[in-house]
Amino acid sequence: MQGANGSSQNHRTAWNWLTNESQADVCLLQEVVPDDEFLRHWSDFYFVKKYADKNWGSMILVRQGSLEKFEPTSETPWLKRFQGSAPLAKHNDSGFMLCSVHSNAEPVQIDEDELPETLLRCNKTKVWEIELTSHDLAPMLQGQKFIVGGDLNSSLGFDKNYNRQNNARLFGNLKDCGFNDTRLKFFDQEQSTYFKQGQAPYQLDHVYSDSQTYDQVQSWEVLTQLVTVQGLSDHAPIGIKMGAKSSCWRAVIEATS
Repeated sequence: MQGANGSSQNHRTAWNWLTNESQADVCLLQEVVPDDEFLRHWSDFYFVKKYADKNWGSMILVRQGSLEKFEPTSETPWLKRFQGSAPLAKHNDSGFMLCSVHSNAEPVQIDEDELPETLLRCNKTKVWEIELTSHDLAPMLQGQKFIVGGDLNSSLGFDKNYNRQNNARLFGNLKDCGFNDTRLKFFDQEQSTYFKQGQAPYQLDHVYSDSQTYDQVQSWEVLTQLVTVQGLSDHAPIGIKMGAKSSCWRAVIEATS
């Protein structure tokens, strides 16, 4: 839960909760700083720095089994350029493709002639990391079981408060690419995950899946107590349960540590 700039005590408290209390089988983490003391209790992980000069990045953690890490190539240029924005791995035990997403709030600076003609955009003059990384991810995930989630820094609340349509278009484009918003199975309206003091509450964190997995999601909740009571971050993680009731699989998304 605690971002890279948090106190060392909050860092340890967050990692302790994640490892010993969350009961999560898989975690998709953003703005996370690895901690070897706690990582040894997990079966496997995949960590990629967001920026070369920073110690934090995005991570996939699994309680059991191993991960087949995907290394971006020239065939996936946007995943290669923004490696810390969307690390991807296959969980060999379950067959799930897992991707931890961290998309900056600000648009990226890229020449228009670099952009693929097939790119779905929510703005005619700007483009965001999530649009570029999802462009590479969509064909790779087609026909696969997958969970893609994290901090998109996007919310319908921005459209409402600032009289925009960009975020609605973004979410519509993601749906058209095969990313199913798991929240919609339980809530019609966005659920706040961002609780920074002095800021309006927004749902900046989102969890997507393939259509088959969407049907198997049993629950979806924002774990607000980790922010409102324990004060571990300004982002609250999302917890979901999925799979058959006899073999439920728990995931935690956006638990920055």
